Amino acid sequence: MEIPKIANTKGIFEIFIPGTFLIVNMMGVFILFFHSYIDTNLNDQSFLVKFLMNPVFCTIILICFGYLAGIVLRLLRPEMPERWSKFYHSKIHKKYTNNDITFFNSEFPYLEWFDYLFKNSNYPEEYKSTFERIWCGGIGIPHKKHFFNFYKLLVCFHDKDVADEIFSAEAVSRYNVGMFYALLISIVLQFITAVTFLLISLYKFFLYGSRDFHDLYIFIIIGFLFFIYLFSFKTIVSNFRLIRIKEVETVIIASLKNEKKLKSSVEDNTLLRNLWPFGLK
Repeated sequence: MEIPKIANTKGIFEIFIPGTFLIVNMMGVFILFFHSYIDTNLNDQSFLVKFLMNPVFCTIILICFGYLAGIVLRLLRPEMPERWSKFYHSKIHKKYTNNDITFFNSEFPYLEWFDYLFKNSNYPEEYKSTFERIWCGGIGIPHKKHFFNFYKLLVCFHDKDVADEIFSAEAVSRYNVGMFYALLISIVLQFITAVTFLLISLYKFFLYGSRDFHDLYIFIIIGFLFFIYLFSFKTIVSNFRLIRIKEVETVIIASLKNEKKLKSSVEDNTLLRNLWPFGLK
């Protein structure tokens, strides 16, 4: 049996870690909101206290629900982080000029962008013509993702060494999609929690003159984590489009390396040729 590995599509890198991150944050919010109830209404012998103090049970719950949350995050589409990243580069960062307008208009797998790069690069003509033969058939068609996945699978089938690199790049993209949604949910939860504890602290101080700043300390800690998460979220948004472009670039370079094998697969297999009549010429 093959053991799941990090940076492998069968691994836990892009599923378990984002899911566990989300579950830990949700559990933290739950404990903070109900800590007063637990302190005043439950004794040390209660089932809930025993459960929360048992590391074995907590680990089992964390693994089970962490993987479940990771699967749910994995099922969420990458279009939202893609749109946010596109907005960031076009409206906020503005690193790319009007000469690179194709960078903003191109959608995954960014064939228009790579076509622009190859036509305006110093690559040898052999590389440019090979790219055109393999990939330009996917420009302007309604199912570019299927077109890209088709050739990605062909490349992985013919070159096992390159397949590991492709799967690794894909795992990084999936991980960033999962962390995008996990951070987004966690940021919303932390904002609500921080505001709640700040209002509680102010309410106790102005109404009762309480000098107990326990709730205020919780607000400060959550606020600190909030800005760390916000910075991490911004980093993912600003780099997500570039990460996916790198993923596609890995497949394109691999296809140039294995052009003859790809061409032979499509031309010699009647089923492939009938299912996908465009592409290699």
